[in-house]
Amino acid sequence: APVYEALYGKRKWERKSKLADALRVKNPPRLNEITKAIKETNGLVVTVNDDEIAAALRVSFKMGFFIEPSSATAIAALRKLIDENFVKKDEKTVIPLTGSGFKAINKLLLQGLK
Repeated sequence: APVYEALYGKRKWERKSKLADALRVKNPPRLNEITKAIKETNGLVVTVNDDEIAAALRVSFKMGFFIEPSSATAIAALRKLIDENFVKKDEKTVIPLTGSGFKAINKLLLQGLK
């Protein structure tokens, strides 16, 4: 939320993520550098909710990737960008998946993500 709000202004959020808590940093240490990089590259910030993260986790599991929910936000964001025609479905894209699902196994099981 801080990166989004720094670029686009305040927004009323549906609810805080229970899955991607690693991304809930109130004051990111390099917020100015992050927003500067986004602006300089004509980038954008995509927000996703827990339902979209859960769907992305299921897709990643089926592909053989056992990742933590915070990593799945990148997949969820790409899916949203494809749905909104920002990215072509057949366009090659790289998504770094940095966090192991073992770090969040209890959370994943509690959410019914098997």
